[in-house]
Amino acid sequence: LGMMIPIVQRKVTTNFDVDTTINAEALQKRLGYIPQIHQGLQDFIDAGINKQLYIDEVFTKNGYTEPRGYEFKTLGDIEFESRYRFFQSERFDFAMRGNVRLPTAKHEVDITNLLDQGAGQDVVSTKMGLVHSFRAIPHVLSFHAGVFGTYYFPGTKRVALPSDTSEPLADLNDPNQIENVRKKIGTAFLADIGIMYDLFKGGISMMASYQYSMKGMDSYSGIQGLDYSRLNEGTNSSEHGFEFSFELSSIQLFLDEKALAPGRLTFTWYQPVAGKNVIYAPYGRVDAVLLF
Repeated sequence: LGMMIPIVQRKVTTNFDVDTTINAEALQKRLGYIPQIHQGLQDFIDAGINKQLYIDEVFTKNGYTEPRGYEFKTLGDIEFESRYRFFQSERFDFAMRGNVRLPTAKHEVDITNLLDQGAGQDVVSTKMGLVHSFRAIPHVLSFHAGVFGTYYFPGTKRVALPSDTSEPLADLNDPNQIENVRKKIGTAFLADIGIMYDLFKGGISMMASYQYSMKGMDSYSGIQGLDYSRLNEGTNSSEHGFEFSFELSSIQLFLDEKALAPGRLTFTWYQPVAGKNVIYAPYGRVDAVLLF
């Protein structure tokens, strides 16, 4: 049995710019004075289209700020997990793994900034899986494989959506275009296969694995008749990636009565290599685990 309490720190930086090219003056000179189009071209020249005008027309008048970076540090989604090893021999292990994740993340998304994202998944989820290990050389070299499925319970999410499907953005000045919609995240699956090399009876471990994940399409619905379909687009995804880990463990030392407590300190690097509807964002992670 275990519990994970993550601390999420996110920093997003942006470099937002607008390039404008106005050919109206060049067209006036080339075409000469043609009454039917001269005034229209002059209006373009007088408008002085630039970055600030673009921001005012696209974002500010609809209640948004210029897309900007942000930074926060907060409690993430707490997870409760249980693992049960139902078969063990000198070379083979089979285990089941179950997980419940609660939406305890505290960061509130700023809907006026189109780039802002939350710190958690906003709904309760449960994950079940089957894990297999094969020790080719006991206490030295082993292989593992696992398959997991995650189900997300329905929840709600505060969103801004245009009432007119032809509009690119909702008008935040119109309260009828802001709604707490019903949210159902698509079921997800993960397959993992890898190799682990141990030193000092597992005191030091090095791991490498290949992972394939896929997720079904999300579903959103509400009562105000907004364009909910645009929230579903692109939410089904798949990804191929590799994970590399280095781990320090005191578990065997604790069993040998040479350590005060059993625990693990794991340094992980994940590198995505291909996928659909995902951001290719490699990341590092540090896990500190104390077992009771």
